[in-house]
Amino acid sequence: MKKKQKKSNRVFANKLASVSDWFFRKSRISIAFWISLLLFGLLSYGFWLNREGFPSIQVPFGISNATYLADAQTIDKQISKPVTKALSRLDKVKDIQATSGENYFSVVASFEDSVSPEETVEKMQQTIESLPLPEEASFNHIAIDPSKYLFEYDMLVSVYSLNGQTVAELQKEAESVAKRLEGYDSINSTEVVKALEESRNPISGKTEILQTSFSKYGRLKDESELSQAVLVGLKSDASAIELSDATQKAIEDFDSEDVGIAIAADFAPSIKNQINSLQDNVISGLIAVSIISFLLITWRASAISALFIATVILSTLFILLLIGYSLNTITLFALVLALGLFVDDATIIVEAIDANKKKGVSRRQIVKSAISRVASASFAGTMTTVLVFLPLVFVSGILGEFIRILPITIIVALITSLVLSLTIIPTLSKYILLNKLTPSWVNPISKAEKWMADKLSSFIKLLKTNNKVGVSIATLMIGLSIAMFMGSGYFDNKLDFI
Repeated sequence: MKKKQKKSNRVFANKLASVSDWFFRKSRISIAFWISLLLFGLLSYGFWLNREGFPSIQVPFGISNATYLADAQTIDKQISKPVTKALSRLDKVKDIQATSGENYFSVVASFEDSVSPEETVEKMQQTIESLPLPEEASFNHIAIDPSKYLFEYDMLVSVYSLNGQTVAELQKEAESVAKRLEGYDSINSTEVVKALEESRNPISGKTEILQTSFSKYGRLKDESELSQAVLVGLKSDASAIELSDATQKAIEDFDSEDVGIAIAADFAPSIKNQINSLQDNVISGLIAVSIISFLLITWRASAISALFIATVILSTLFILLLIGYSLNTITLFALVLALGLFVDDATIIVEAIDANKKKGVSRRQIVKSAISRVASASFAGTMTTVLVFLPLVFVSGILGEFIRILPITIIVALITSLVLSLTIIPTLSKYILLNKLTPSWVNPISKAEKWMADKLSSFIKLLKTNNKVGVSIATLMIGLSIAMFMGSGYFDNKLDFI
């Protein structure tokens, strides 16, 4: 059985080595493939990938709000009870929560995960409109999208008073500002978040104006310096950064003595910070891996490792574009996390090729022999890590919608790393690592590492040859492990949970 397993492992390793050998022989095709990946990755990162805050999540919730000039008991009797009763009979509805208050009513309905937010709102709207409710009640139906401001806008702009205008005057000014904003690129549509709504009083029969939202604008901590404001919601298919730039240009072009405009809520600053953080982490990773490869292997190995890391990240970004993902908070975090995982593929392959070049055979034979020796281990290590993250892909519900992007991004990066380590690294090694087979200097750290390895191997051999020493050391290690386990449990209870 063991012989068959070893034979199958050898066959599998030889197949992987054959793939690397093909890319090694077809160096022009390999270089063209590598340059294409870098080019498409750079274009994806710089231009093609949509940049946003948190990714859009399909949440099966819907909200219906109503304004009605009446006391809470009247609203509860005339609106709340018939609406909740009708909604509870809908197919796939899970929960209904209604709130009645002075002059307003609100209901939140949650459906099964298979129902989209648009479907929830459509079902709620059709159901409510079919009921014999008071004509004076004004309803507003909203689909919940946690990735947007007020569940539907990509950005909010404040139109604030400069000369003490009333809320009604500001709302009219905001409508004018909204129309002007639509003339700029990257802004698809605008909508004034109404601060005032008209409703007929069922008792007096008169139409009354009710303020349904409140907004202030100010740069100072002193509340006396705050100005009345009305919000304008912006919608766009462009990236958050493009939308932010377009809005900033609109603000610079805006000139009025009565009102001012300013960005109230914007995803762009946080996205820019996250992208800068990713860039810093990538650069730090490149430097760290390069230094370690330089100290422990050669400077040629450090150059290959740095090129490999950059290629994997850019290739991953291109694949994310192909599968319809964006550059957002979750994908950026996943890339930073994966950076510490896929470095192993580069280190294993490069070190194996560098170790094999001492045999003095041809460059092609060096690569093929090295890949045959470590490819199975590299493949097994990568697939084990992939299997660790794979169950997260199948998490259902709202949590699954939110968290699924993380494991998918990491899995894509790991598989890309494995493929490129078996294809691009052999090609780069042909021109960088194996260009000069005789080392120009002896790495002192590699020499110390070899001495340490020889001593540790002697210690392991001693455990096999001397039973008394082996039993004593094994007992000591087991006892130390138990003591550390018990100690960790003790200190775990001392940790504060925040």
